[in-house]
Amino acid sequence: MRPLRLKMSAFGPYAGMTEIDFEKLGTNGLYLITGDTGAGKTTIFDAVSFALYGAPSGNMREASMLRSMYADAATPTFVELTFMYDGKIYTVRRNPEYMREAKKGSGTTKQIAEAELIYPDGRVLSKTKEVTAAVTDILGIDRNQFSQIAMIAQGDFRKLLVADTKERQEIFRKIFRTVPYQSFQFRIKSEYSAADKKCDELKNSVKQYIGGIVCSEDNVLNIETEKAKNGELLIEDVMLLIGNLLEQDKMKEAESTKQLQSAEAGLTKTVAKLAKGEEQKKAQNNLILSLDSRTEMLEGFEKAQAALEMEKARKPEQEKLAKQIAAIEAELEKYDELEEVLCKAKTLDGQIEKNTLLLKQTTESTAVMTQKIQALKTEQKSLEGAGAQKEKLLREKERLEANKTELEKLVKNLNLLNRLYSQYNNEQQEYLTAAQRASDALNSYAVKYKAFLDEQAGILAESLQEGMPCPVCGSVSHPCEAVKSANAPTEAEVNRAKEKSETEQKNASAMRSSAGETKGKVTAQEEVVYAQIEQLLGECEIEGATKKAAQLIEERNQVIKSITAGIVKEDANAKRKAQLDEAIPLQEETARNAEKSVADLRQKIVSAQAAKTEIEKQGKALSESLGFADKAEACAQIKMLETELIKIQKALETAEKNFALCEKTITELDGRINQLKAQLEDAEEIDIEGCKQEEAELTAVKQHLSAKLRQLNVYINTNTTVLNNIRSKSADLSVAEKKMMWLKALSDTANGNISGKEKIMLETYIQMTYFDRIIKRANTRFFRMSGGQYELKRSESADNNRSQSGLELSVIDHYNGSVRSVKSLSGGECFKASLSLALGLADEIQSSAGGIKLDTMFVDEGFGSLDSESLTQAFNALAELSDGNRLVGIISHVAELKEKIDKQLVITKEKSGGSKIEINA
Repeated sequence: MRPLRLKMSAFGPYAGMTEIDFEKLGTNGLYLITGDTGAGKTTIFDAVSFALYGAPSGNMREASMLRSMYADAATPTFVELTFMYDGKIYTVRRNPEYMREAKKGSGTTKQIAEAELIYPDGRVLSKTKEVTAAVTDILGIDRNQFSQIAMIAQGDFRKLLVADTKERQEIFRKIFRTVPYQSFQFRIKSEYSAADKKCDELKNSVKQYIGGIVCSEDNVLNIETEKAKNGELLIEDVMLLIGNLLEQDKMKEAESTKQLQSAEAGLTKTVAKLAKGEEQKKAQNNLILSLDSRTEMLEGFEKAQAALEMEKARKPEQEKLAKQIAAIEAELEKYDELEEVLCKAKTLDGQIEKNTLLLKQTTESTAVMTQKIQALKTEQKSLEGAGAQKEKLLREKERLEANKTELEKLVKNLNLLNRLYSQYNNEQQEYLTAAQRASDALNSYAVKYKAFLDEQAGILAESLQEGMPCPVCGSVSHPCEAVKSANAPTEAEVNRAKEKSETEQKNASAMRSSAGETKGKVTAQEEVVYAQIEQLLGECEIEGATKKAAQLIEERNQVIKSITAGIVKEDANAKRKAQLDEAIPLQEETARNAEKSVADLRQKIVSAQAAKTEIEKQGKALSESLGFADKAEACAQIKMLETELIKIQKALETAEKNFALCEKTITELDGRINQLKAQLEDAEEIDIEGCKQEEAELTAVKQHLSAKLRQLNVYINTNTTVLNNIRSKSADLSVAEKKMMWLKALSDTANGNISGKEKIMLETYIQMTYFDRIIKRANTRFFRMSGGQYELKRSESADNNRSQSGLELSVIDHYNGSVRSVKSLSGGECFKASLSLALGLADEIQSSAGGIKLDTMFVDEGFGSLDSESLTQAFNALAELSDGNRLVGIISHVAELKEKIDKQLVITKEKSGGSKIEINA
C-alpha cells in the first residue's frame, strides 16, 4: 500500500483544509516528519489509519475526539486518502461523528459518521462497516496488524517484541492465514471429546445393566453378584457369573415344574370327588324340599278348581253387557250430527256479532280518517320549499370548522415553541457553565504539562550517580547537575489534569451539541408558527397570538353551533315534507277501501241471520230423537259398561291361569321327585370334610410352587436380558475405546497437550516456521544496529510445560555468550530490536503472506533513546529498507536525523491557531 494524497479538513490541530502530496516524496527512500511539539506530526499517522480503518493509529485517541478545536463551525471534518495497491488506485473518505453548524436556522446538529470507498473501476461503497471490511480485504490486514507492521505508532515499539505465544498467535493467524490449522485442532479436540463422552456413556450403560442382575439372598453366588455390582469383577467374569446364575435357575425351574404338575393332578382328582359328594348331598336336600312342596301345592290346586267353576257361571251377565254397549254405540254418529249443527249456529252468532262491531268501528274510523287527511294536506302546503337553505349552511359550517382546526394547530405549535424556548435557555446556560469549566481545565493542564517538561532535566538529574553514564549524553561525569523546582508537578498530576481536561471538553461538547439541536428545533418551529400567524391572524405579534387565536376559536364555536341547529331544522322539515308526500295518497286510498268495507259488512250480517234461523230448526228435531243429552254423556255410559265387562273377563282369565299353574307345578314336582329317587338309589357314600381338607393342602402346595416358578422366571428373563445387553454394549465399548484412544493421541499432538513435553499446537508449529524466517530477516538488521552484539532467537524450550509455547523470543548476547529474555534489553536496545523485528515481519509478509504489499512504512519516535553510533546503525538499516520501491516515513526530533534526511514534512503551529505542513523534497 502506497499513499498518494492525503486531505485533512478540521482534523486534529489542522483547522482548515490541509493536503499532503506524497508523490512529491518519490517512490522510495526515507523522509522525516518533524516540527513543534503538539503541532500534529502523529496526527498524519492518525489520519491515514482513520481513513483506512475508521480509527486513529494509537489507542490514546478516539474517533469522536478528532474534530479540530481551531476549526470554524462551518468547516466540515473529514479525511480523504488516495492510495495505490497492486498497481490500482483507490480513494477512501471518512468523517467522524461530531457537532456541526445547522444548515437551517442557528445552532448545531449532530453529523453522523460516514465513509466512502471508490474502486479503480468507479464503483462506490458507502456504508461505514462495509468500507472497513473492504479495505481490510484489499490490504489483507486489519487495523491492529497494520499498526504493528506498517505503522509503528508512538509507545507501541515493544508490543510485537515482548508479546507472548498467545498474542503472537493472534497476529500471525491473520497474516499467514493459519486459521485452517486452528480449525483442524478444534475439530479433532471436539471429536475426541465426543468419543470420550460416548465411552463414558457406554461404561455407565454397562454398569447400569450389571446393577440389574438379580440373585436370591440364599444363593451361594450372591456374594459374587454384589462384587459385580460394586465394579470389583471384570466384564468377562460378570458374564460368566450371569451364565452360572441362569444355569442354576433353569434347573430349579425344571424341578419345580415337575412338582407342580404332580400337585395339580392330585388336586384335580380331589376336586372331582368333592364335587360328586356335594352333588349327592344337594340331591337329598332337593328330594325333601320337593315332597314338602307337592303336599302344599295339592291344597292350592283344589281352591283354584273351585274358583274357576264360579267364574264360568257368570257368562250370561257378560252377554247382556255387550248388547247394551252395542246399542249405545250405534247412535254415536247422530250425536256428532247434533254437535255439528249446534257448532254452525254458534259460529253464525259469532260472525253476526263480530261484523256488527266491525261495521260500527269502520264507520267511525272513516269519518276520523277524512278529517286527518284534510289536516295533513294543510301541513303539506305549509312545508313547501323545505331544505333549500341546507347546502348553503353546510358549506359555511365546513369553512368555519377548517378555520377552527388551523387555529387549534396554531395554538399547539405556539405552546410547543414556548417549551422549546425554555429548554433552549436552560441548555444554553448549562453549556456556558460547562465551557468555562473545560477552558479552566485545559489551561490548568497546559500549565502543568509545560512545567513538567521544563523540569525534565531536574527529574533526570535526581537519578544521576557519579561514574554511571547519563541516559541523555552518556557522560560518566556530572559537573553541573540541574535542580528540580520544589513545586514541579509529578507525571501523575499531569495525567490527572489531562484526564480532567478531556472529560470537561467532552462534557462541554455534548452540552453544546444538545443546545444546538434544541436551537435548530426552535428555529424550525418559529418558521412554522410565523407562517400560520400570517395566514390566520394577519398582523399580530407572537406574544398575543395565543390569546387572539383562542378568541377566534370560541367565536367559531358559537357560530358553528348556531349553523348546526339550522341544518338540523332544515333536515327535519325536509324529512317531514317527504313523509307527507308519501303518506297522503296512502291515507286517501285507505279511506276509499274503508267505505267499501262498510257496504260489504252490512250484506254479510243479513245473510248470517237467515242461515242461523234454518240451522236452529234442524238441531231441535235431532235432539228430540236421542236418549242422552250429548255424545259425551253417551260415551260415559259406554265406558262404565265396558269396565264392568272387562272386570268379569279378567276374573275368569285369572282363575284359568291359577288352575293351569297348579296343575303344571304338581306334574313337574312328580317328575323331579322320581328323578332324585333314581339318582340316590345306587350312590356311594363320600367323606366331604376329608375331601375339603385334602383340597386345601394341595392348593397351598400349588400356590407355593407357582410363586416359586414366577420368581425363577423373573430371574431368568432379567438375567438373560442383562447378559445380552452387556455383551452388546461391551462390543460397542471396545470399538469406541479404540477410536477414543487414537483420537486422544491425535488431539493431544495437534493441540500441544502431550504430557511431559512442550505445549506446542499444530497451528503454532506452522507459525514457528514463519517466525523463524521473520527472526532471520530481523537479525540481518539487529546484528548491524547492535554492533554485532545481539541476535534474536526463538526459544526452543518453554519456561514450563503447563502453558502454550513455541513463539517465545530470546536474545543472544555475543559479548558474553549468554541467552536471555528480550524483556531484559535496555530502552535503546529494545527500540533497535523492536524496529528490526517489525521490519523483518514486514519483509516476510510481503514475500510469503498471500501477496500483501506494503510499499510504505511509518515509524513514530524512539530514536531519542539511541546513542550516536546506534542512531547511525538504525539509520543505515532503515535506508537499506527503503531501497527498491519502498518509502519510509520517520517522526523524530533528533537533530542528527534532520541533517541526514533531506526529504522532510515540516509542521509548524500558527499563532492564530491550527497547524500547517510544508514539504521539502
